[in-house]
Amino acid sequence: MKQLVSAETMEQTLAAFDSASPEEKDALRQRCGQFQEELTAFVVAYSEHLPDRERGLILALLPLVMDAFRRSGATFRKIRPGEIVHAWKANAGFARDLKVRGDSQTRAEPEVLLLVLDLLFDTDPADMVSDAPPFAAARILKVAIDCLNRAGVPPTVKR
Repeated sequence: MKQLVSAETMEQTLAAFDSASPEEKDALRQRCGQFQEELTAFVVAYSEHLPDRERGLILALLPLVMDAFRRSGATFRKIRPGEIVHAWKANAGFARDLKVRGDSQTRAEPEVLLLVLDLLFDTDPADMVSDAPPFAAARILKVAIDCLNRAGVPPTVKR
């Protein structure tokens, strides 16, 4: 699977996000829906039942994740609802696999996924139950990452 977001792009995105004013962060959040409306709606709806901490983290991380993909230079088609449902079902075992193996490096977009996992988990994932809120939050954001990865077309190399 192609990787769109490099470690360098992720670092630049984090630096820009950390130095952004509250108004700039609000504008970034608003652009999520304009960039990928269906995916944003999915993340908002599926995080609604989570505790405030996890929901807050998801809603704060989604603009960061989307900005990292936009900074990658890739072009994106609109993600359809069926693709999101497929990714949700395909990631049903993500929490279990993460708990057992903890291997985010073998997945698409490891840089983005590592950031998300680092921010969601305070403790070692092996010490948690697989339906704990951070695992549910990780699955929701993993779906977003997978969908963005599939919808992106890497920039062409100019010669």
